[in-house]
Amino acid sequence: MTIIHAPASFAVSVVIPTLNASRTIAAQLDALSRQVEAPDFEVVIADNGSSDATLSTASAFEDRISLRIVDASGTKGASYARNVGAHNSTAPVLAFLDADDVAAPGWLGAMHEAATSYPGALLFGQLDYKELNSEGVLAAYRYSDPAPCSVSSSRPAVRDIDPFSVTLPGGNFAIPADVWRSLDGMRVDFPYGAEDAELGFRAAENGFRTFAVPGAVVHCRLRGDARSIFSQQRAWARARARLAASEPRERLGSPGVKSSFAVVAKSVATGIPRAIATRSVGALANDMGISVGRLEGALAAKAQRYRR
Repeated sequence: MTIIHAPASFAVSVVIPTLNASRTIAAQLDALSRQVEAPDFEVVIADNGSSDATLSTASAFEDRISLRIVDASGTKGASYARNVGAHNSTAPVLAFLDADDVAAPGWLGAMHEAATSYPGALLFGQLDYKELNSEGVLAAYRYSDPAPCSVSSSRPAVRDIDPFSVTLPGGNFAIPADVWRSLDGMRVDFPYGAEDAELGFRAAENGFRTFAVPGAVVHCRLRGDARSIFSQQRAWARARARLAASEPRERLGSPGVKSSFAVVAKSVATGIPRAIATRSVGALANDMGISVGRLEGALAAKAQRYRR
């Protein structure tokens, strides 16, 4: 494993977990090299065992940003990679991005400004879906008319929010390094799709406040084919159901088995005719993934209750 050494005095460590991200990581690193009004920062690539050109592609940015690559292949999963990246970071503030997204020019400046103004808080930015995705993909995800997203130099106001009313975006949040350590980072045993939300809930339960930072914009890349959409939405819904089962019901509303079966049936009954009429299976894959994942999560939660 190649390790690129960087100086040790930074205001923010940007942690990016990677796994076979050679096609997208260059765009993210290029965006970081073009940040405006940003503090001194390092980028820590936590590689989860890539077998493609991810590492050589990332290494090419060594002369443009302070960059380190660390081996995070010990356990599969983004949570483990984020934990390894955070452990190898040197700054007092950790900021997290995904390898397939693109940070807007003012992303890091907005995050650092909020971290300075609200020390000890968990911060999350805004996701924009229009920049990197076609109209067809947006329609498949039901994002056909997403809310407008401002990336102007005048930053919207930071807001103190109820941490249980939102889902922390794993690819656009920041947290003080000491708070991260006090929480023992992300749970590696928690399934993909809700590990970030679980961290947000756990932070709130331990007394840490949560703030939304609208000026910290990340352009999010969605999955583009029906199979990938189905797999992603299924995993997210399954993990969300597990999270709901582990939290008080009044926070999330844990799905029941009967209602989940009903949702699957409705998705089939309405989704297939719509897919035939529109000659598009993307929305069907989205709806079926959510429905099947929700049902699987409800069944797993019920089985867990019986085992107790």
